[in-house]
Amino acid sequence: MLNRAIASLAAIAFGLAVTTPPASAQVMNYPPGQFFIGGYPFTCGNATVSVVNGLGDLGKASPGQLLALDASLNNYPVEVIGFVFAHECAHFMGQMNEDSADAMAIQMGKQQGWISPYGLQQICASVYFSAGSWTHFPGPMRCQRLMQFYSSY
Repeated sequence: MLNRAIASLAAIAFGLAVTTPPASAQVMNYPPGQFFIGGYPFTCGNATVSVVNGLGDLGKASPGQLLALDASLNNYPVEVIGFVFAHECAHFMGQMNEDSADAMAIQMGKQQGWISPYGLQQICASVYFSAGSWTHFPGPMRCQRLMQFYSSY
C-alpha cells in the first residue's frame, strides 16, 4: 500500500504530468533526517525521501507530497546528486518555477558547504547538453544561470 501511495504522489510541476514507477520498481524510503549523500545529511522539511529504480527522471517532487530520486543518481558526483535533491526539495517546499528551484538548490548547496566551484562545474557538465523543455532552460543557458546564482550567494 505504501508503494501505491508513493507512486500516486509522483506528480511533477503544476500537476500536468503524472508518472508512476513501474509496478516492478524497487523503492527505498528514508524518513526525514535519515538520507545522506557523500556523508552529508540531506533533509527537506518533513519529506520522506524515496529512491526509486526506474523513476524515469533523476528526481521528482510536488508541493508537500513526494521527494523521489532515481537510483541511477548513484552514478553521478556528490554535488550533482545534492543539486538534484535540493532542486526537488524546492519543488516539495512549493517552488514550482524551475529557475527559482535551481537558485534555491545552489543557495542551499553553497550555504551548507557541499557545492564548491569545482562542484558547480560538475553540475554544469551534467545539464550542459540538455535541450531544455517548456519548463527548463536549455543546458548552456541553465549552466550560465547556475553560475550567476553561485556568484550571488
